[in-house]
Amino acid sequence: RAPPPAPRAAPRLVALGDRYLAAVGGCDDVFGRAETQPTVELFDVCTGNWTLLDARLLYPRTTAAAVAVDAERLLVVGGAPSLASGEIFQVQVPAGGDGAGT
Repeated sequence: RAPPPAPRAAPRLVALGDRYLAAVGGCDDVFGRAETQPTVELFDVCTGNWTLLDARLLYPRTTAAAVAVDAERLLVVGGAPSLASGEIFQVQVPAGGDGAGT
C-alpha cells in the first residue's frame, strides 16, 4: 500500500461510500511552523492507492469537523485557525474509479 502523497497532522478522515476514504485538511509542520492545508486526498480501499485531488477547500483547515453528505460530497465546518465557516466540498473521483459508492 502506498503512503499518502503529503505528510500531515490532524486531518479528518471520512468514509465516502464503501470504496474511498477522504483525508480532509490538516497541517504540515515545517521546522516548527505549522501550515494549515486546503487539500483533500482520497484513499481507494480496493487498490490501496492515494490520490491528491486538484480541487481545494475554500480555506485551509486543520482539526475541522467533516462528514459525508453522500458518496461524492463532504460537509467541512470550522477548524483552526478559528474558522466559523462551513463548506460543501464536491469530491472528484479519480479516473478509473467506479464512483465513490461502488
